[in-house]
Amino acid sequence: MSDRQLAKELQARNVVAERIAAVLVQRRKIGAQGRIHEWGYQRRDNQRAVVNYNMLDGEAMAHKRTAQQGHPSISGTTGSRYSRQ
Repeated sequence: MSDRQLAKELQARNVVAERIAAVLVQRRKIGAQGRIHEWGYQRRDNQRAVVNYNMLDGEAMAHKRTAQQGHPSISGTTGSRYSRQ
């Protein structure tokens, strides 16, 4: 092979290598964006879970308080063993 042919082949390989590198960089960028979105979804899901837990926990505590006090709105209860008698 002549020097000219070797130079052309080397140039063609460099072009292909640059295209492959560009694709890999783009995939890395897309993967990072996907992870960022996924982290955002996880954070929002965790926040919703905490809010729901606190709401349910608050309702449970209110119900427990009324049951302990023997509240008349709860039918069939005479109070709990912890209520004042």
